[in-house]
Order: sequence, then C-alpha cells, then structure tokens
Amino acid sequence: MTDSKQTTTTSLRVIGASFGRTGTLSTKTALELLGLRCYHATELFAGGKEHVKFWTDAIERRNALPPQPIDFSFLPAAGFQASIDWPASTFYREMMEQFPEAKILLTLRDPERWHASVLSSIFVLRARFAHDPAWYDRLAMWCSRFTLPLLHPLFSVMDRVVWEGHFGGVDLRTE
Repeated sequence: MTDSKQTTTTSLRVIGASFGRTGTLSTKTALELLGLRCYHATELFAGGKEHVKFWTDAIERRNALPPQPIDFSFLPAAGFQASIDWPASTFYREMMEQFPEAKILLTLRDPERWHASVLSSIFVLRARFAHDPAWYDRLAMWCSRFTLPLLHPLFSVMDRVVWEGHFGGVDLRTE
C-alpha cells in the first residue's frame, strides 16, 4: 500500500479518536495544511482493494477470541502521518499502543446535530444496505461504470467497522 510519491515515515504523529460527521474532513484539511498527510474515510475510497482488505482484516482480528494484534504500520509506510475519521478512528486505542508518541485528537459535535447529520447522510446508505442488500449491488453496478467499482466492499467495511463496531448494529433512528 505504499505510494511511491509519498515520503514514508515510521510512526503516526496524530491519531484521531473522532466519530465521522464531527468535522473530520475539515480537520483532515487543517492537518494537511500543517504538512501532515492524513488518513480519512475518503482514503478508504481512494485506496481500493488493499485498504478494504486491511480494514476487513482489522475488524476480524479485533473481534477474534482472543483478540489478535493489528499492525497499523501500513499507514506511515504509505506516507500518512495522521489519521482521523472512520474507519481508522474505530481503532484509536490499538493505534495508541503501537504509536505511543502520537498526539490524540478528538473532535466533538453537539449530539443532536450529530445525530441529525448522520441520519441525513451516511446512515441513509447504511440503512438502505441493511434492508435491501441488492440495492447496493445495483448501486455498485451503476458506479462501476464510472469510478467506484468497490462500492459494495467499501460499504461492507464501513458497516462492520462503524455500525456494528461502534454502535453494535443498533438502528440509530430509534432511541
């Protein structure tokens, strides 16, 4: 997963512990303006099959009995010096163990505004996938004609890491 155009490093300098929809894309932009290449959910989409496989393996290793260690060295090896947003933030504790010198960054948002934002954006796709998996297949087929042939595996990773990992599969539309 190393991008030869990027400078490699051996460690992360900043680890994000933030949920998506809390200003993570703005934070990514700010970190990059400060010279730190930052892994964000957008990188999952850009990273292709290797990124999908890494995060799928990571959640499987975390959920194993007993949990198995996860090696996050691919992030600095690919030139990333920071991470924020899902899926990486799901693993901030494990990353803290591997990169103890890194600073931890947490962005927050008013809970009601966060909930409304999630329900009107990323949760729409998750809910559609959960209730009609064939819909994702149709969407993926449509997108594959353009630039997103990995849409179904990408959303499957996000579903396992975010919705099942953080929220235990709870439907966020209910109380």
